[in-house]
Amino acid sequence: MFKDFGKYAKKMSGEIKDEARELSDKEGCPLIPLDSSRIGKEDVARKLQEEDGAKEGLICVITIVESCVSFDTRGNRETGR
Repeated sequence: MFKDFGKYAKKMSGEIKDEARELSDKEGCPLIPLDSSRIGKEDVARKLQEEDGAKEGLICVITIVESCVSFDTRGNRETGR
């Protein structure tokens, strides 16, 4: 239900963050938190790739809160919900 979405989203967000940290640790690559969605993620990865001389595989794990379009809900007059 919509009333439970906040808890669900928080739980899923935590699980995704945990998986990102685990992947970074497992693969031995840096976890890079970005402060702005205006920073080019590909540019960050390519710079790191050049610095490390990586030819293939996972270069880094980038975390960021992206901006997004939101939505609103309305009740249904017929059902009263």
